[in-house]
Amino acid sequence: MSLPAVPKGVKKIFVAFLDTHFGVHFVDKLLSSGNDYEVSGILREASSSVHPRVKKTLRRGDTDLIRKALLDSDFVVYHTPECVDDSVKALRLLSSNHFEVEKRFVLVSSVMSWFETPPMVDAAPAEAGQEEEAPEMEALTEDQYNRRVPHI
Repeated sequence: MSLPAVPKGVKKIFVAFLDTHFGVHFVDKLLSSGNDYEVSGILREASSSVHPRVKKTLRRGDTDLIRKALLDSDFVVYHTPECVDDSVKALRLLSSNHFEVEKRFVLVSSVMSWFETPPMVDAAPAEAGQEEEAPEMEALTEDQYNRRVPHI
């Protein structure tokens, strides 16, 4: 697994779901890289154990504490399969504030959602007396990257 590039000068990193497979391995690689990062993040399960050098762990329901940790961090990492809603809320929070220093938001996903992308199907009008069936959607390919519109 390769790490997202962490810019020079970044010290505070927030990782969502430290106790997932992704979170455990990401934090382990990050903290073993030799850099002096201050890592905090959310746990899915309150009783989970995390890397001993993680500075602060928060429960998923600690909304105010999570908000403060997100705003204090320079680099935020979310793994979407764990909870899309949480990553969308974090992205909205960060995008609705003005910061003196640039923040990075890394969204790690094995499946991208391009919900707002217009379909490439021709919608033929339904004949009288027939029910309308949803047209079969064609999967997006790599060469259609310029058509993709994410759902945020």
